[in-house]
Amino acid sequence: MQSVRVAGESSQTKLHYLPCCIDSNSDAPVSQYFAPTIHQQKGVQGDYDTATFRGRPLAGKEVKVADGYRGVVLHESDKPATDMEDRQIAVTGHFDSLQYWNLETTPSDNDKLAQALQWVNMAAALHKPVSAVEE
Repeated sequence: MQSVRVAGESSQTKLHYLPCCIDSNSDAPVSQYFAPTIHQQKGVQGDYDTATFRGRPLAGKEVKVADGYRGVVLHESDKPATDMEDRQIAVTGHFDSLQYWNLETTPSDNDKLAQALQWVNMAAALHKPVSAVEE
């Protein structure tokens, strides 16, 4: 049986989804080192943001979590030694929007993350009960 516990009150968190992989699974004081200067740009597909990360240009966009949902930040402090042990996962923060970044392209509705977040609204529409139309 898996369990999730809330670690006290979770705080509102500013989330950035970066196009990189950090080969570590430990805690880090990210807010101490990552405070991007974000500039707004106008583009063909709408407004977007620009910033740099370690000298590399990024183009990004803030996206909202679907209505009726809330994103959560999870933390697992003690990894179980076997698959038979329960995992202890704590909710340490929550968010209503997140900033995602692309490395070489401006953000668009074709981005995988944007499509995944749109799926919640599409699924709700697909599963909505259909009623007879009165004429």
